Amino acid sequence: MEWIRFHFFHSERQAQVLLTGEFDGEHGAENEPEYWDTVIGLVLQGRLEAARKLLKLHSANSSEQMKVADQMMRIM
Repeated sequence: MEWIRFHFFHSERQAQVLLTGEFDGEHGAENEPEYWDTVIGLVLQGRLEAARKLLKLHSANSSEQMKVADQMMRIM
């Protein structure tokens, strides 16, 4: 895990950029080009809390699928 975090730090930096962005319910963060790569990178690094925060910026964050994904990451 440490090796991945050391060599693939882009996800953490990009997450900070996305988390400080301004998104509304109609135009969520998923429209950003790096959104999904960042979420996946964070999950692979074991940074599930940060990944959950990014999923909450998705325009469909109140959908059942997103709630299930959030719950799964919370109990991991």
